[in-house]
Amino acid sequence: MTTSRVINEVASVKKTILMALAALSLLLVSELALTHYDNVEVGLIICITGLILLYWWANSDTVQVIRGLILWGISTLVFYLSWEQNGIYNSALFAYPCIILLAYTMGSKMLVIPIFLAIAMQVIILALAHEVNLIEILEENPNSYRIRAVDILVVLILFGSISYVFIHNFKQALKKRAKSIATLQDQLEKANKLLDYDELTSLAKESVFERELNEILVTRTNNLRVAVFILDFPSLQQLNNTLGRQLGDLTVAQVAGRLNSMMQNGERVYRLSGHSFALLKVSESSKESDLFRERLLQAMSTKFDVHGIEVSLFCLLGVAVAPFDG
Repeated sequence: MTTSRVINEVASVKKTILMALAALSLLLVSELALTHYDNVEVGLIICITGLILLYWWANSDTVQVIRGLILWGISTLVFYLSWEQNGIYNSALFAYPCIILLAYTMGSKMLVIPIFLAIAMQVIILALAHEVNLIEILEENPNSYRIRAVDILVVLILFGSISYVFIHNFKQALKKRAKSIATLQDQLEKANKLLDYDELTSLAKESVFERELNEILVTRTNNLRVAVFILDFPSLQQLNNTLGRQLGDLTVAQVAGRLNSMMQNGERVYRLSGHSFALLKVSESSKESDLFRERLLQAMSTKFDVHGIEVSLFCLLGVAVAPFDG
């Protein structure tokens, strides 16, 4: 796990603790202001104290443990508050959806299912407790509606805050996914380019030559001539043996560069193998093909300067013209 990701996870957990502290503090203030001090306030104080300790304990080594403690602690607190006050009818149960969403938002996807099952079990226990009269329905007092309104308001604020964080994280995840897809596409394009283009000369390979030649022949009209020139340099092998592979590669690169620089409209060059090149010339007359051949031979007759060494290359040239040569 990268350092930046760990830092983000610790910051996320601390942000969650602060949200929970704010919500529980509001509930504690409302309980102290509208009711007598009892076990509910004690439970809230214990939970707030625990969250404060977890906030200071949060670091890269404890972040996973703290996530579990927060979720299980808050769900247990909600169950306790409901048990103490009207059971299944207590407004604290509205916090259960917040806990499930919080589990997912914190990145604790492995805890979502256990938390959901635990909450379902708690609701069943509360319902059964009413059936056997283990939970007494408290009489309404003048402040009951105010307490319930405050509880629901706090739950709504908490749910809204968690939803905002969830949506923000979701958008960030989408951006990362889009960036990752763009990177993969770029890598795929580079990989395809390596398959189609020669690394030394940057010229298209034989597979591209065959594909483009077939396309040109299929779409060729009757008045067009397609000339294929195969240029071979048998002396390049001897050059490799004499001057070394490195200078031989430099010579090949210079040959490719000179061929590429003389290409005009309707002319293409490819590298077939170590010392062979293919050239295409699409024209309307045989004269244009002849002129292209003369330019080609003239370009190859000029010596190459390879690290101060003048190199003359002997070349073989083969020509085939469609439709005359098949």
